[in-house]
Formats: sequence, structure tokens, C-alpha cells
Amino acid sequence: MIIRYYSTPQCNICKSLKPKVIELAKKYNITFEYVDLNENEELKGQLLLFSVPAVIFFDEDREMKRFVRTFGIIELEDFIQRVM
Repeated sequence: MIIRYYSTPQCNICKSLKPKVIELAKKYNITFEYVDLNENEELKGQLLLFSVPAVIFFDEDREMKRFVRTFGIIELEDFIQRVM
């Protein structure tokens, strides 16, 4: 499983949430990947990401679940526990 974290450098909520998502990935031994949407503009349209922060869980290349804008670590952890 992969946790891919999408944000922009100017997003303050993203800055505070990112270390918590990294810690969660470590706790469950899940690969963490960070994507700066300012540097990857084409992904916004491809993934229909219109707001940040966004966390998308992937199983290899298949999207399993996405959380966008209003979510917390508890919701992410609940999802992880359900699928592991």
C-alpha cells in the first residue's frame, strides 16, 4: 500500500498535517510519497484534485480511497485498520 500526499508549499494546513501522515505511514509500515502540486500541475486534472491537502491510498497503481481537504489522522488510521 502507498499513501500519496498531495499539497502545495503555501498551504499551512498541509504543512502541519504532513508530519502526522508520515508518522502514520511509519507506524503501519506503509510507503509514503509526497507530491507538490505546484511542480506537478498536470496531476491536478488527471486526478481531479481541486483542493489540498489530499491523501490518496493506492494498492500498486489502483486507487483505493481518497481524502481531500477536510479529514483528520483518525479517519486515515481507521481506513488503514479496515484494509490491513
